Amino acid sequence: MSGEPGVSHHGTTVALDRTVPAVPAGVRPLAAEVRGAVTGLTGDARLDDLEQATAEVLANAVEHGSVAGGHIRVEVEVGADEVVVRVADAGQGEVPARSQVEGLDPATSGAERGRGLWLLYRLADRASFRRTATGRVTEVGWRRAPSAQPQGLQGEV
Repeated sequence: MSGEPGVSHHGTTVALDRTVPAVPAGVRPLAAEVRGAVTGLTGDARLDDLEQATAEVLANAVEHGSVAGGHIRVEVEVGADEVVVRVADAGQGEVPARSQVEGLDPATSGAERGRGLWLLYRLADRASFRRTATGRVTEVGWRRAPSAQPQGLQGEV
């Protein structure tokens, strides 16, 4: 993860780059801030998807990927073809593969856990997880409409 808001890197523009305390009360406001940092997606439905999926990733980072007094980092990049949200945390646990949660129906399964990933996989065009030296990075992406252009961002897109 790298970047400073408004700075262009390899054809993308960093729309947001923040490190925040990993507290449950910060999840919804930060997801709304991510939504506010991104414009130019096709229709409000995609912005709703982005905000909800971001909230799920942030909630997982707070609950499963942070220690008391810890922090999470959020970066949003806008490229010509895709909007990407990355969340870095100190998590060491395994993340279930998409195939493990795809068949889950939260309404009928009785499962206590896993709803966030189930929802994430349905709201985003792609999601991936990777380990780092200090924890884990979750990357979530949404394809942009060919005619959509980011507004309010400086630099190349």
